[in-house]
Formats: sequence, structure tokens, C-alpha cells
Amino acid sequence: MARPAAGILALCLSLGVACTSCSARNDPATGRVRVIYFGDPIGASPFPFMMDEPLLAPAPVMACKMWYPYETIRKSMRVYAPRTFEALDASYDMIILSDANVLSFETRHLEWFSRFVAERGGGLAMVGGFESFGGQGYSPWGPTEVGNVLPVDCISGGYNAEGQIIIVQPDCPVVSNLPWDTLGPSNYLGGNRVVRRTGSELVAKFSDSNPLFVWWNYGEGRSYAMAADWTPAGGTQFMQWDYYGDYAVNVVLFTASEEVPAEIELMHSIRGVLRTYGETKGYLYSLMDFAEKFGANMKGIEQSIGEAEQETARAKALYMSYEFDDAGSAAAKAVAMLEAALDDAVRAKDRAMLWVFIIEWLAVISTCMVSGVALYELMVMRRLFKPAQSSIFTKGGN
Repeated sequence: MARPAAGILALCLSLGVACTSCSARNDPATGRVRVIYFGDPIGASPFPFMMDEPLLAPAPVMACKMWYPYETIRKSMRVYAPRTFEALDASYDMIILSDANVLSFETRHLEWFSRFVAERGGGLAMVGGFESFGGQGYSPWGPTEVGNVLPVDCISGGYNAEGQIIIVQPDCPVVSNLPWDTLGPSNYLGGNRVVRRTGSELVAKFSDSNPLFVWWNYGEGRSYAMAADWTPAGGTQFMQWDYYGDYAVNVVLFTASEEVPAEIELMHSIRGVLRTYGETKGYLYSLMDFAEKFGANMKGIEQSIGEAEQETARAKALYMSYEFDDAGSAAAKAVAMLEAALDDAVRAKDRAMLWVFIIEWLAVISTCMVSGVALYELMVMRRLFKPAQSSIFTKGGN
């Protein structure tokens, strides 16, 4: 299936906010959705899945005061956060605020986020946590410019919603391609209490009836609210679901008004193969670095890696064109090529280690032989000993 250049999706709001149509946003050069993830990207989160996803180009900014020290947040914001509205608009297509503390931002940032969605057609998703929505012991987002963009009203201090996931709108692209019946013990989330706004779409709710997944189109763009946490501790069980990463990718694509592919099983399989490729490549590079210290020749292995990288690039290009059957075949071929290179690297390492063993063995044997000869000559044959004038000593020296 060919990927459309842009999807036109619209939802009229019965509010005082003008809502026209939402056009898909992505990088004009690569076609990837550029995501800036504020909050808790480093650690247990869906950010690694986003890093592995060919359709996405994520960037992390630490802004969660519960998890990171103040100086770390300050440095991360200074170095990685856009410094102008124009830079935000030119560099990113979608914003994630996952347990991001509102005080990590300046007022201008919050105004930019609102304009980014309303005027430039960007996407914004807020994910639950102690520092999201109404907060729990932290400043709420409701009174800010970002609060106006959200499809829910924030309840100050309302972090006490919990329960199983109940899908209300199964046709919504965020959830329609996922096998929710496979959740099993992972079907539990904890998060924030929110109130759905008029004109928004309720996709899922907690089993205690609180809104869980909610979205709407805001101005030229779209915003999405996941009232539950998708990191520890509220999302600990949900994170064990096999399709946890697939759900996170769906959220990004949908909020950026991109098409969410229906072929989730095929995509899930390809994503797994690509992760295997990345893990194998990391192990291979570590092995090469170790073996080269002992003189192993890795030039042939480097050439094999280059060929596997080319095949992986082809797989990702096919994946981004939504040609998943061909992408899966190319990804599997790339993994097979890399595993063959790994076998060659192991053999090269073994050869290098064999020569190290032989050299060390010869050194030990030679040392033993020299020591043995010296011991024989000195202690047995006594060749360096001279006859003594007297070998008996008596008292008084007589």
C-alpha cells in the first residue's frame, strides 16, 4: 500500500476556536515525523521504541522534576529545546509532554506550543503522571496556554484515576489496529482525573469511567490526551504489553495527522526484526573492538556490515512507503547478513586468540625450560660452585 503525501482529517469543534482541516506534518526531506519528547524520555519509557521506528525522528528533552535533578533539566532545556518559535515550527511536527513539569518551561515556550498547534498544524500529546494535567503535588497545566489546547479540562491534584482500559471508539486509528484482547495482566493503568471537553472525541476510558484517551482538532492542528501514565509507576503493567511500543507510535502518527497503517501484525514483526538488527550490530561492534585489540583483521567484517546497512536502509525506505511485505523481507535479509558477519567475526576473534594462546604458551614453556636448565646446572651439577678450604667449623675457630 502506498503512503499518501498528506491525509485530510477534520473534526468541527463547538467552541470558540476556529477549526479547519488537519494536514499531515512530516519532514519534507525524509518523510519522517519529527517528535520532540519533553518530560521522561530517558529511562523506562516508549522513547526507545520511537528511536527504532523508521517513521519517526524523535528528540529527547528531560523536563520531569520527579526523575531528573534541576541542573540536568536546566541543561537539557538550554541545549535541546528550540530557542525560537520559528525553530520549533521548522524542526518538529509533533510535541509530547509526558510527565513534564510546567515549571521547566518559560511562558514563551507554552505560548509557542499553543501557536504551533493552532496556527501551524502541529500535533501535541500530553501523557499522564504526577506532573501532567492537574498534577499531584506539582503545578497544574490547566491555567496555561497549553491547557487551552488540550481536549480535556485538568483537575488540580487529581492523580487518582485507575483501572482497566475500556475502548469506547474502536474505529479510532489510534486503537483500531491493536489487539487489545491480548492485554491480559497488562490491562491496568493509573493516572490523572480529567474532564472531557465539549467537542472532543472519547476513544477509551478507565474502568472507573474516567476519560483515558481523548482527542480533538484544535485550530489547524490536533491534540491528544492520554490521562494515564505510560511509564512507571502508573504504567508499569501496561509497559509489559507486547504492543506497548506500537501504541506509542500510533499516538505520534495520529496526533501528527499522519495515516496510521492497519497492518499492525506485519509492522510489529518488522519492528521486532529491526530491533534485533540493532542489538546484533551493537554486539558485533563490541566484539570487533575486543578482537582488534588482539590483532584480528576485521576489514572483511566491516565490508559485510556496510552491505547489511545498505539492505537495512532499503528495508526502512520500503517501510516508510508502507510497502510492508517487501520491507519485512529486506529487514530479514539484513539480519541474516549481519548474523553471518557476526559468525565471521567470532571466527576471526578465535584465530586471534589462538595466536595469543600459542605465544603465551611458548613464552611459559620457554621460561620453564630456561629456569629448569639453570636450576639443573646450579643445583644439580653445581657448575658454579668452587671447593672450600674448610667445611668444618669448631668452637673457637680451631
